[in-house]
Amino acid sequence: MQGNRIAVSVHVGGTLAANQTGVFVLPCDATLEHVSACQSNAGAATLMFGTVADPDGFKLPLAIGVSNVPTSWGRA
Repeated sequence: MQGNRIAVSVHVGGTLAANQTGVFVLPCDATLEHVSACQSNAGAATLMFGTVADPDGFKLPLAIGVSNVPTSWGRA
């Protein structure tokens, strides 16, 4: 049972030649509990997440997982 949790999946397809930005709006106040990210190849992508006002407000840019093995971050 998920209870009051909202899972959000974001997919960016294709070969990236520039930065990508994804934004979503939640229907209520929420607490970020967990993030996991990966890419299908052995590239060197980074991920930062925050708010529109502070794009790296929750985490500074971090390297994501490679070769379909995700890297995960949770609440401290």
